[in-house]
Amino acid sequence: MSANEKIKEFGAVILMQMMVEKYAKKHNISFNEALEKFSSSKVYDALFDYDGTGLWKEGPSYLLNFYEECSK
Repeated sequence: MSANEKIKEFGAVILMQMMVEKYAKKHNISFNEALEKFSSSKVYDALFDYDGTGLWKEGPSYLLNFYEECSK
């Protein structure tokens, strides 16, 4: 893995953690339950498609809104 890919991965993981915390608080569920829901979604896959989607560059509120829209 190149240094550039490592930076993208780090950004995606931090973003995911922040978004999952917001989701868990919003829906009054545990972090682990929220993480399980998110990690089984297509948005999770898109987050780690660094060059295809660019989601890793967004903020946690954007990712949360995107996830909730896609989960409808």
